[in-house]
Amino acid sequence: MRLGYYMRRDPEASLVADSGGRVVGFMMGELRSGEFGLEEPTGWIEVMGVDPDLRGQAIGRRLAEEMLAHFKRRGARSVRTLVEEGTPGIAEFFTALGFEPAGLTPFVKKLE
Repeated sequence: MRLGYYMRRDPEASLVADSGGRVVGFMMGELRSGEFGLEEPTGWIEVMGVDPDLRGQAIGRRLAEEMLAHFKRRGARSVRTLVEEGTPGIAEFFTALGFEPAGLTPFVKKLE
């Protein structure tokens, strides 16, 4: 269902990396405006993954570079993502791509 959502919203922002006909990485996102009070078109990287056995081979970087180029072609002047604290390697991955912490603070309320 999630793949269908992104394919309907922004099909060119659903990327797959393959090697020998086997999926080795993916990245999904979309271009939105009006989200969190951000009126200008903003790219959002929502979901990504790289085969753990193939990490360190720039698969994620190449997917991200294509995603960033797509958002730029569509008029975005910034790209955002959210990273769960304590998730190993993810914050470092985005920092290496030039991302930096933003002024948005997530809030959550547990429903019991």
